Amino acid sequence: MLSKKAKKLLRNPKLFFFDYLKHRLSDDEIKKSLKRSNLQFSVANINGISNDTSTKQSLLKRSGQKPKKDNLIKLPVINSQESLVVDRITDISYLINEIFSYLLQHTCFVQIVNTGNDHVFRIAVKSNDLDYVLNVMKGFTVNDYFIEEVITREASNNSLMRSFCFRKYNTIFKSLIIEIDPWHLSEKYSRIYTHNYNPFCTHINHKYMNKTVFASHPYFLQGRINDINDYALTSLIKIPPSIYDNFDFDVDVVFTWVDGQDPEWLEKKEKFSAKLYSGNRDNYSAARYEQIDELKYAMRSIAAYFKSFRKIYIVTDKQIPWWLDISHPKVEIVDHMEIFPNVDILPVFNSHAIEANLHRIKGLSKKFIYMNDDVFIWKPINKSKFYASNGISISRFENISNVHGEVDITQPAWSSAALNGNDLLENKFGMKSYSYHLHCPHALDRDVIYKMWNDFPNEHLNISTSKFRSHKDISPLSFFYHAYSFINSFSIKEAPSLCKSYTLNSANNEHIKTLETIAKDDYSVDFVCLNDGGENRLTDRVLNALSTKFPVKADWEY
Repeated sequence: MLSKKAKKLLRNPKLFFFDYLKHRLSDDEIKKSLKRSNLQFSVANINGISNDTSTKQSLLKRSGQKPKKDNLIKLPVINSQESLVVDRITDISYLINEIFSYLLQHTCFVQIVNTGNDHVFRIAVKSNDLDYVLNVMKGFTVNDYFIEEVITREASNNSLMRSFCFRKYNTIFKSLIIEIDPWHLSEKYSRIYTHNYNPFCTHINHKYMNKTVFASHPYFLQGRINDINDYALTSLIKIPPSIYDNFDFDVDVVFTWVDGQDPEWLEKKEKFSAKLYSGNRDNYSAARYEQIDELKYAMRSIAAYFKSFRKIYIVTDKQIPWWLDISHPKVEIVDHMEIFPNVDILPVFNSHAIEANLHRIKGLSKKFIYMNDDVFIWKPINKSKFYASNGISISRFENISNVHGEVDITQPAWSSAALNGNDLLENKFGMKSYSYHLHCPHALDRDVIYKMWNDFPNEHLNISTSKFRSHKDISPLSFFYHAYSFINSFSIKEAPSLCKSYTLNSANNEHIKTLETIAKDDYSVDFVCLNDGGENRLTDRVLNALSTKFPVKADWEY
């Protein structure tokens, strides 16, 4: 009658000799097992286990064989002279099947965990197997891709969680993150695992569900698989995701953009601005329409960090960015004539007028994000950054009270627009907002915008006919929407501590130093807005910082 160890030795020598030899067996026990089973420990049993040469050679030495360099897995040669490229855009999700199958073949128990992020795959392992699994991870290589450990915010907050990404030569692909998440078997209770990532959760019985994992522990998968999708947790346990984590709705992104150097557009602008000029010069400033291809990097930030978007719409006046492939299915150019109810008033040069009609974009999702071309997503996010799972939008107000006083025509029109909007809200609802919304992406709902039009039809029609910003404007989406929706319980306010957003002036040397610093960091800042800065803009340094942060072209770029 064979012992359990002998049976495991016969069934899977590779697993036996790596796991038990390295962690659990003494030299005498190894010799006895080898003698009983009459098995030879071959080099083939070691291949694929680890890239740690010293570990392999130690195993070979114990088995009585001489190490042979040619039989060990070799990582791709890396040229240390080349600069390291961080790619957050290229889709390499197909490698998840490879790594998961690899782990199942070389380890005991693993389980995919739902993270809510399309580019982050978390793998739960038993804590006793953590070191072993980490060592096995080092042995993965396919088509010159291999695994490299990285530091992420989640991993740094949890001392035992480890994060990895794929690397190929001198390119690190952060477009796909793999997290190894250890769970601990309780000593007091059988079949109960504790999760160190949640300090308030002391234990989980196998009959209960964890809201993050969507699986009862300690049930882990084991064996060979062909397609990771066949083993989705929800299909395994036959229940839907938690209502708090189910974002079952599309989210599009809308940019407004203008090329202020386009001669034809400039001719139109000059024709009308000469007739209408009055008040603060900022309302007509050329800097307000200047562009240095920020849109290219803003869209790269979407591709890199907001992978759950459905489609990007670019609203503009008969203009197309020179670098954009408009045939790409994820991108669509929308002309002003397609969204304004009365095309006779076109052209318009007023962002407030354009904002008021964005909800008319044909095919636009009910939930959508509105962004200016100088706003960037700076770290990985998902839909939960903009909406609750029940679809309510999230607003982010500045953490100061700064909307006060009376309209002053010597001040920029955007300040008057907020005051005018507050007057409307106070007259109708008896409430108003004393804070501007942050300069960051705006989470919006088309149904709420239609309600705004129904409640204030004349004001929205008037703003739609305003060719340039004026002191009679309201700011429909950048300010008014957020106050209106919050007053009417159509949105919720995010605590300022939960969002870090920088508004930087591109003509300010200290601000550009900050931009250059955070361009090298993935996790310290949520959003960045780069104000134009006028004629003194430090263009070269701005573009260098943006290209450092987003060096890889998106699929829609030529």
